[in-house]
Amino acid sequence: IYPLVSAGLLHPVAFASKLAAALPAGFAAPIAVCQNWTYSLFYLLANMWGSVVVSLLFWGFANEVTTVSEAKKYYPLFGMFANVALVFSGQFVRYVSKLHTSLPAGVDGWGVALKLLMSAVVASGGVIMAAFRYLNVAVLKEDGSGGAPSPSGKLAPKKKKKPSMSIGESARHLASSAYIRSLATLVLC
Repeated sequence: IYPLVSAGLLHPVAFASKLAAALPAGFAAPIAVCQNWTYSLFYLLANMWGSVVVSLLFWGFANEVTTVSEAKKYYPLFGMFANVALVFSGQFVRYVSKLHTSLPAGVDGWGVALKLLMSAVVASGGVIMAAFRYLNVAVLKEDGSGGAPSPSGKLAPKKKKKPSMSIGESARHLASSAYIRSLATLVLC
């Protein structure tokens, strides 16, 4: 996309200029977002990665390794740890943002802050990957049954394999359930 952006082929500059001339000044921000839609899309996806994708990955793994009875006990702890982690990350960001005041003249404070923040992201990603690997290799020793460990320590029996459906069959199956239709209505409205 980058060569097309720099050549001016993807951003509707002329259309945005016409809209800006025709609409009141209050529409300047939405017009700018539409004019620079590639940057807006990148910003949106970058923000969604931390809040949506990482959360989905974590809760998917948590659902995979815990039973229903264990979930009642551990899920509140997971939520509490997530909120405590937000407090510590906020304190770290505040420390990094004030760091530029103590730097000598001529040192790029923004560059130092960016390097510190990205180093923290890489380090925490490494810790997460190591923990995930440890949990899969050392803690979740599967003996071929494929189930989650039960409270007694034995693996649960393997679940019955679900039939494979096409996208159309899946859509018809979901549409035939009143419960699923009601959930979809709640989510979409």
